[in-house]
Amino acid sequence: MPVTVSDSWLPAAARALIAAAFIWSGAINLFAFMGEFSRLYLSTMSMGSRFMPLLIILELGGGVAFLLGLEIRRSALVLLAALTLDQILSGPIPAGGNWLLLRGDPPVLHLHRTIILAGGLLLAMVYEANQARSPTETDAGIGLVPLLGRLCIGGMIAAYAVRDVIDFAMVTTTLSQEGVPLAPVVVIAGIAIRLLAGWALVIGFWTRLVAMVLFVHTIIAENPAYAILRYLNGHAETDLYAAHIALGLTGGLILAFLKEGARRRRRPLAKPAQALAARPVESGTT
Repeated sequence: MPVTVSDSWLPAAARALIAAAFIWSGAINLFAFMGEFSRLYLSTMSMGSRFMPLLIILELGGGVAFLLGLEIRRSALVLLAALTLDQILSGPIPAGGNWLLLRGDPPVLHLHRTIILAGGLLLAMVYEANQARSPTETDAGIGLVPLLGRLCIGGMIAAYAVRDVIDFAMVTTTLSQEGVPLAPVVVIAGIAIRLLAGWALVIGFWTRLVAMVLFVHTIIAENPAYAILRYLNGHAETDLYAAHIALGLTGGLILAFLKEGARRRRRPLAKPAQALAARPVESGTT
């Protein structure tokens, strides 16, 4: 029997990348809440601290279930609820702040994390729905949910390209200081790839090819492993969100690639004998 993408390790790898962000966040929130609970009585805690146990349960419980592939669509809904609650508890972006241009601002990075992880979860739900559907059911890869998933992933990638256009001089200077040769050329190439491929992903144009190109670019530019090591060395809040963004982008792009492959895979046709057996027999007189 041929091996398909549904039988391979890629879906599990994509889920592991996305689930890691939630399990990681849940563990940090758990230790932070235990420290605060040991110092304060529950009656004197802030409103955000009162909802922290619910957030921890949603992140850890939903993250582990999503990682293990247990009720993937339901666990993805649980994690979407965790993202919504976490975004509410984190508060809005400060007045006068730009949701895109403030690179090192924790509330801005937190919003980017929420959008990208939500996109990955939506694509996971669509991919799982396509795997479970029967040949006669409507393709789950066409509709509002996959469009929102692609918009969250591809739209943010394209928005990062626009941000680099606005901050072109600063980005070029930073790369030059880090020893990158031909920094202006590298920046222009990165902008072109993310802008064109990002919007192509949103509209569903050559989705598999675009997802592969963006995956390679994300591994090179975002480097999830480096982002994780940078947080472990400094424990900065901005580095934590950057690591989650890299994990969400990588996992989401894998799911975008798999979703399109599952949608285009042909369903097996009924055999002639089965088709004849399914035809009603007409009764007549001789």
